[in-house]
Amino acid sequence: RLAPLASAGAQEMFAAMLTGPDAPDVFFPRILQFVYARSVTQKQVVDAQEEALKGKVGDDVLGEMCAAICKGMGPKTAIGDTLSLVWIEPDLLRVYCSKVGTPGPGQAHGDIRDAKLVALLFKGFLGMEPRIDELKANMAAGLERLWIGGPHTSGDEEKAE
Repeated sequence: RLAPLASAGAQEMFAAMLTGPDAPDVFFPRILQFVYARSVTQKQVVDAQEEALKGKVGDDVLGEMCAAICKGMGPKTAIGDTLSLVWIEPDLLRVYCSKVGTPGPGQAHGDIRDAKLVALLFKGFLGMEPRIDELKANMAAGLERLWIGGPHTSGDEEKAE
């Protein structure tokens, strides 16, 4: 099994996920994909982004990102819609939105070129003090399943005969 999140190895893994503008020679694309568990309005999405990022990135950058998300999501989301934030280059974020039932990340709705923005977004979910602890823990569990292979279960379920 993967080491607990508090271990040095796990922290090194998350540190590697956050490497970007500081080490462009080791950059690799990565994605944060969110599946909406409830319906939300554009205003709720914009308010959440402003709460997290206002004063940390320029207003123009924040506005570009919010506009791309709103363009893709429409007036409101449905349960199961997805928002994918793709860190394409050390200073480039691409926003994808997909409606429930649509395969893949959906259509690209905007590119925002700002190294600080992409680093802050990923740090906010995968850094030492993540906004959503469960997201970081679930990512570690998902990586373990990818590493060892097998079903997406806890292993406690009885095997079918």
